[in-house]
Amino acid sequence: MRLFTTEEKKIILTLTVLLLIGVLAKIIKEKVFLNSSETLKLIAVSDEIKGIYSDPDSVVSNSDSVSTLINLNTADEVELVNLPGVGPSLAKKIITKRDELDGFKSIEDLLNVSGIGEKKMENLRSKVTI
Repeated sequence: MRLFTTEEKKIILTLTVLLLIGVLAKIIKEKVFLNSSETLKLIAVSDEIKGIYSDPDSVVSNSDSVSTLINLNTADEVELVNLPGVGPSLAKKIITKRDELDGFKSIEDLLNVSGIGEKKMENLRSKVTI
């Protein structure tokens, strides 16, 4: 006496494979795309930067916007990522430290952020304000 016919076994196998693919897709989505809104922000920043530097004329015409100072006490993560040497992780650390200090009192307070040393501070000093 057979428990399942050949056709039923094929259907069960197909459903099992589809279930495993779905579980794998969910795991990949959670690991690769941790926060889709953060991913969209980074894509927007990437497109903005690409737009500035893809057209040589726009680099000259946008030189004022590139040199605009970033206010450390009001900047969001996307704005901070535009600073030289600041990626998403360091931007989050800057915001966390800003919240801990109830706002930066001076630009030198950036030295209290893990990942910012004297060298990086020199690159940032002329690009930020309080």
